[in-house]
Amino acid sequence: MKQLLEFTKRCLLVAAPLLTSYIVASAPSQAAGFASSSGGAEFNNLNQIPQSTGSQTTTDAFVISGDGAAIATAYANALLSVNPPTGFNLSVSQALGTGNNYLAKAQSQTSIIGSFVVDAGQNLTFDFTSFLNLQTQVDNTSSDYAFASGIVSLLLFEDNNPQPLDFFTLASNIVADASTNFIELDNSNDFTINSVINQLPNDINNKSVTVQGSFSSSFSTTTSLYLVEVTNNLTVVQSVPESGNTLGLVCVGIIGVVVKRKYQKISATR
Repeated sequence: MKQLLEFTKRCLLVAAPLLTSYIVASAPSQAAGFASSSGGAEFNNLNQIPQSTGSQTTTDAFVISGDGAAIATAYANALLSVNPPTGFNLSVSQALGTGNNYLAKAQSQTSIIGSFVVDAGQNLTFDFTSFLNLQTQVDNTSSDYAFASGIVSLLLFEDNNPQPLDFFTLASNIVADASTNFIELDNSNDFTINSVINQLPNDINNKSVTVQGSFSSSFSTTTSLYLVEVTNNLTVVQSVPESGNTLGLVCVGIIGVVVKRKYQKISATR
């Protein structure tokens, strides 16, 4: 499964630039915008067998094209197995548009959940890997807008308690050619971050980060737990309205604010 995750990340890194080049080349005289957001996670080496497992995927794509063309694609896949106890999910959203009047939005989300019963005096441990790949590109910032965001979260809940006992979150938010783009990370004490690989720390239009870590927590009494992993990816491209109608851009800006929380900023290495 780890090899599959690495292969998937490499394919996504290669596919996005190729798709962008094709669209721009196919309409060299027209404005163009492209946004791609992919993310995923896997966890393995679970020391407890799940009592039950579940997964869910949702995708949404929306396009408007007047004097131009727009495409939006969304893909989501998730799996949590019992034997061996491992989990994996992948979410991909891409949007592109060309011309003078277009709007494309793609959003995908995957989630996996496992329930556990940990006996008194025992612990729950596992290893995990998460990643985000984001890219934006526009022909001209005065005529095109491209936005991409992604969130990968691992959450541990106790039965009948809506507040998480522990959490890990990796988030990123980029707008084409904007200086406010970010990648941020936050986790509770029972999550240990072993490595952070930021492959493009100085590229404002491309973000690619992989985080590897582990989790360990002990319980003094028999405890029913739910382990939840959620990955969400969103992309929006839009021609900048000449009339000043910026409602679509305002909505995207609000989404970006919601995504950005009080996370610890990631440096190039850790």
